Amino acid sequence: MANLLISIVAEAAANNWCVDPACRRCGSLGYRLALRNIGGNSGELLRHALIKINTKELMRFPGWDYALAVALQAISSQHLNEVLELLTPAIFGPNSPR
Repeated sequence: MANLLISIVAEAAANNWCVDPACRRCGSLGYRLALRNIGGNSGELLRHALIKINTKELMRFPGWDYALAVALQAISSQHLNEVLELLTPAIFGPNSPR
């Protein structure tokens, strides 16, 4: 099964959706709505997609870092540390500060 977040980031890239978390024009609304559709009220599917994401695959897309930032903002604060603990070494290397 494909990673749901990768699928949305790919869709965003293919359709030129804005993924900039600080965009003053659109606030990356289309991308945020797509995240909400997989996140649901609990955000469990989005959290799972973040935990299982292949960071090398994610980094192939333009704006991947912004897309990741918006996705991280969409999960609950109680799960944010868990996700960041797993993503930090995958993105910045195993010796990155935590």
